Amino acid sequence: MGQHIRRDHADVAWRLYAEIYANKMWFGQNNQDKTFVERFTEAVTHDLLHDLFCKYGLIRNFSGSPDLGEFACMLNGYRDQAIAKDRVPGVVEQEVAGMKKVYGFEPLSAVTKSFWMMKQHPIVIKDNKAREGLRRRGLRPGTTYSTYYSAWFQFHDDPETQRGLEDALSSFPQSSTARKIIDKGRADAAEIERLARSSLMRNRVVDMRLLYEGGGYLEDVEGAS
Repeated sequence: MGQHIRRDHADVAWRLYAEIYANKMWFGQNNQDKTFVERFTEAVTHDLLHDLFCKYGLIRNFSGSPDLGEFACMLNGYRDQAIAKDRVPGVVEQEVAGMKKVYGFEPLSAVTKSFWMMKQHPIVIKDNKAREGLRRRGLRPGTTYSTYYSAWFQFHDDPETQRGLEDALSSFPQSSTARKIIDKGRADAAEIERLARSSLMRNRVVDMRLLYEGGGYLEDVEGAS
């Protein structure tokens, strides 16, 4: 679908990716992203991380029934800290290395997903399909989080990307998808406007485009249509 949008509907591609994210992730799947962002405003616990990793298919990377207490403690250490853009790769790579000592593997996707739920932009969630999308664009995401992060922001900061995001997010509140979300009682107009203006929405719309261009897609699920 992503390649189809990019090839055949280039003039409205960013609008469609914005609608995909809002409909299928933020207000879809029982408000999945929205609910976890809200839950992460409180102290992180083993149970919260277990729910997160199960919902996003990350728990399978852990052996057995892992005790996520140390993972939660690590995240809580950053609760009152702002993480500037230039510090993000170093923080993520440091904590991935620390968690490897506990769990026996490098939980990069789990660490970045958790940090994003807590901090949102400028955290970038590591995703293999988005990485492939970057690679197909010739942006050299490399094999480390630092190189992935650099390539992701090269795409994000490109003037063409920014123009597309501005158009998509300014038009989203008036879109047919937004109207359907409102009509179904999943949000009101004010919440739609807030989401469209947020940096987290811009962040995740970029991810949606890269994911689809890398060959991924979001399945249609109950509550997301």
